[in-house]
Amino acid sequence: MEKAYIETDNEALARAGVDFHLSKHQGSQVCTISAHTHEAIEILFIVKGSLTLYADGFPHHVKNGSLVLIRPNTIHNIYTAGEGEHAYYVLRIKPSLMSSFADAQNSALYQMQLGLHSESIKFIWSKEEMDPFRTILETMIHDLHEQSFASDLSLKANAILLMTTILRQTLSAHPLPADIKDINPTATQKIYNAIAYINNNYELDISAKTCALAIGMSYTYFSRLFKHFTKQSFSSYLTEVRIRQAEKLLMLTESSITDIALMCGFNDVSYFISKFKAICGKTPYMYRKNLM
Repeated sequence: MEKAYIETDNEALARAGVDFHLSKHQGSQVCTISAHTHEAIEILFIVKGSLTLYADGFPHHVKNGSLVLIRPNTIHNIYTAGEGEHAYYVLRIKPSLMSSFADAQNSALYQMQLGLHSESIKFIWSKEEMDPFRTILETMIHDLHEQSFASDLSLKANAILLMTTILRQTLSAHPLPADIKDINPTATQKIYNAIAYINNNYELDISAKTCALAIGMSYTYFSRLFKHFTKQSFSSYLTEVRIRQAEKLLMLTESSITDIALMCGFNDVSYFISKFKAICGKTPYMYRKNLM
């Protein structure tokens, strides 16, 4: 198995903002791709056999007919499950392509929804739940194999349509609470700015109050909106961001676990190890060992 890595954009993704291809494999427990992460939004559509997807350290078993959304910067690898042939389509979309189609006032909301790593946000659809996606995927697969005139335009348009469907399903599963129906694009942008603030300052001693002050929002209203969008309290979200950064450092560096804890904002190494295990299912040492 190759060492874990950060994947860069291939030619198609860099040029067109979208890449779509078929991946085929034979046999059981075959690693189809080593542990890696990337900035792109990735969608898997399994058309034959079954797979075990490890995302952020946890296994997810998916079979023929399933759709999987892999959010940006998720560390993941894939194995075949069971004998015989396994095949799945891989769609990657640059977040900037999504933004180019969206109204400026809504772009922040869409990027938030696609960037959140939360157990409460759906990212796997079974064969029985595929009706909203089926026609879109059939068109994309036809365009890929036929390569007819304007298939590149069709592929890009349907990739956006597929993401639109996913976003709508996400929103319908988490409607706005009655007491915050007055959310406007400005407030949404501020919460997006808060997430960026956390991602840029996670190693510091920050709090919900300092974050609310930094984005120009009252602490009470900020706390309510933040929990609605992220499905977590500020402290829980901050801890998860720190753990996700620790994952990357474990994957890409040889720094000690103590040093990684400090670099990610944890002053207590024992607390860091317990939180890492709670979120990732294993200790930092075992996580790093399993990636190699």
